Amino acid sequence: MVKMRAALVNNSSLPERLHIVASHLRTLQPQRHGMTDTQWGDFKQAIGKLRSVAKAGQSERAKVITRIRELAPRLRELALKEFETHEKPILEAFAADLKPNGRGVPLAALSVSELGTSEVKFTQLIRYFLDPKAPHGLGSSILQSLIEWGRIKSGQTIPLLNYESAEVTAEVSLGGVLLASHKRRHYHPCIDLVVCFPNFFVLIEHKINSDESVTGENSAAQFDQPQEIDDPSDLVVEGNPTQLEVYWSAAQHNWKKIRPGKHQIYNTNSLRIFLTPTGKQGKRENAEWLSLTHESFVNCILDESRRIDSQFYQRLLSNRARHNLACFLWDLTQGPVMRDQTTLKKLEGRIDGVVSDPASYFRLRRWCEAEQIEWQVLIKLMKLMEVDYAETDE
Repeated sequence: MVKMRAALVNNSSLPERLHIVASHLRTLQPQRHGMTDTQWGDFKQAIGKLRSVAKAGQSERAKVITRIRELAPRLRELALKEFETHEKPILEAFAADLKPNGRGVPLAALSVSELGTSEVKFTQLIRYFLDPKAPHGLGSSILQSLIEWGRIKSGQTIPLLNYESAEVTAEVSLGGVLLASHKRRHYHPCIDLVVCFPNFFVLIEHKINSDESVTGENSAAQFDQPQEIDDPSDLVVEGNPTQLEVYWSAAQHNWKKIRPGKHQIYNTNSLRIFLTPTGKQGKRENAEWLSLTHESFVNCILDESRRIDSQFYQRLLSNRARHNLACFLWDLTQGPVMRDQTTLKKLEGRIDGVVSDPASYFRLRRWCEAEQIEWQVLIKLMKLMEVDYAETDE
């Protein structure tokens, strides 16, 4: 609804406006809003006609825009009713949990310790939850959700994997690299996370506040002193490659030393992921490194765990495991996603406001959009935190 209203007042093209309105319409369900089948059919037909006039003359377009503006109040009413029925109860429960006498929310340990933007600390936290052998109670579900996201994003065929056998390691040295264009400085690149199966691998470079570097920038801090004698097994790199380019070249060149006994790493048996708050592509566009935001990472985990409401899911995971999952995702949301405790406080205040005044829902949505906080991810996470973890596991 917020995007639809914005499209009516900005300078976006008419086809874009029609697409936004039609997309919003498809999310509405007639049985939720008291519309008869006939009314709903007429409503859909009126909106459907908008597509047919995308290439019409200026006068016809003016009529279409007038019609959209006539429909806007009704769409606003439907969206508000949708919010009050399905999302407001979730926000009310969350707001109550935040109160001093409330149930509380899952512990975001790194964020409350003011380590919410520490790349090294969060990399270790992610490693723990990706590791199917760690005692978090979630098994391989987090790792599976990440690889499934990578499969869809890349279009790559992923072999049948025994997820429980995965080896997950943080801060992995990629061996020696000699930078020929920088007085043969000796460089030991270290990638943040490596996931190893016998015949498949995942490389993850993780950034929160820092950017990808390019060889030659801040070289004194990045490289060792020049060596008098080169190791003939080191990779020699020419020019000024980026950090991600060096990492991949070094991984391929030194893989037998990095992971002895494993298959050689290739494009076809690996995923490379660049995890950042905003989904940046790096210094140079590199399609082989899949760009993943922290928020999308949270979302793909929540989507993989969409069985939260089902009895099967309730039996599959213990209360402790669900609590651990909520703590992990809430920490990711408070730290790398929001990156600022002020933003979290503002969110809490705006949630209080919309609970007492549902009409401010649209202002809350616009604020979330401006802060780059995905609304549906937030709602899914709050829904996960609604579970009463205090119940004793049977």
